[in-house]
Amino acid sequence: EMLAARYRDHAYALHTHPTWVFGVVVAGVEKLRMGPRRHLATAGSIIIVNPEEPHDGEKGAPSGWAYRTCYPDVALMAEIAAELELPGLPMF
Repeated sequence: EMLAARYRDHAYALHTHPTWVFGVVVAGVEKLRMGPRRHLATAGSIIIVNPEEPHDGEKGAPSGWAYRTCYPDVALMAEIAAELELPGLPMF
């Protein structure tokens, strides 16, 4: 599953996903909270969220932000980890 979005005033409430989230901010600035940490992700930033990790997101600049994300599920990440001979699932 993938998402390409541009937000000017949208804000995500604190939430989780059963999947990983791999995202790239392609324009603007996203302000986000991941667990207890707060971040400003500028254009070119890579965002990685582990499964079930609470996070939110909102504009970090008046013009908002645009990003591209994908949501690989546990089965896919387990397959990749097995091919790489990694013990268990990766966490970032």
